[in-house]
Amino acid sequence: MAAPVPGPSMPDVLAALRDDNYRMGACSVIPYDAKRASVFGDHYLYNVLYRQCIESRPGAEWGILPDACCGMSDLSADAICAYWSTRRIIVLAVDDPSEPSGFKTAGFAYPTVFVGSQPGTPNPSPRAMVGAYVYFRPYWGTNEIRVLHMLSLAYMFTAYNVTAIHGQRYSTNSLTARFSAQFGFRDTGLLPRFLSHYDGESIRDCTLSTLLREDFVKYVMEQLLTLA
Repeated sequence: MAAPVPGPSMPDVLAALRDDNYRMGACSVIPYDAKRASVFGDHYLYNVLYRQCIESRPGAEWGILPDACCGMSDLSADAICAYWSTRRIIVLAVDDPSEPSGFKTAGFAYPTVFVGSQPGTPNPSPRAMVGAYVYFRPYWGTNEIRVLHMLSLAYMFTAYNVTAIHGQRYSTNSLTARFSAQFGFRDTGLLPRFLSHYDGESIRDCTLSTLLREDFVKYVMEQLLTLA
């Protein structure tokens, strides 16, 4: 049965997730704030995010960073952490009472570019965004990762009031293609020789994908109906 489309008499399911603080079971979205050392500790970008990117692909010089930061020609800790420090990172967390923070970091996500008006603009025009996400090896293939991705997308659609989220990836990255498709992302184009590669010797093809807000709302409603 197709999920009903929200209308004037039906509340926005994304707003409902917002009102629950983007939490479902043990999974939650936590906006990163470097000033909250009691939550994130010191040097969180390097000690947790960067190091887990390296450790998620043992034996590879840069771990999963080439795919996580596609188009970046410098994958060093200084370059990547400096870049992340300028992004609006959200931490994708799984409750763990044994951790000092009370959670383990399963991954993170952030907007890279806004199209149209910027967040915080008075009387904003419609906007879209390009987003990025990363999940760490211990959570690959788990149920938590699907819940966290739904919550993270809901956060981005509502917090930034966007009508579409776009993604880009190396065209050889089939794992991201399959993972994103289940949430409603659809490939929308190919840009030949568009993304730099860290090897410094090539420019790779880029596949573009798009998730429309209305398609994601339908996905969330289907998931909530399944739970019900």
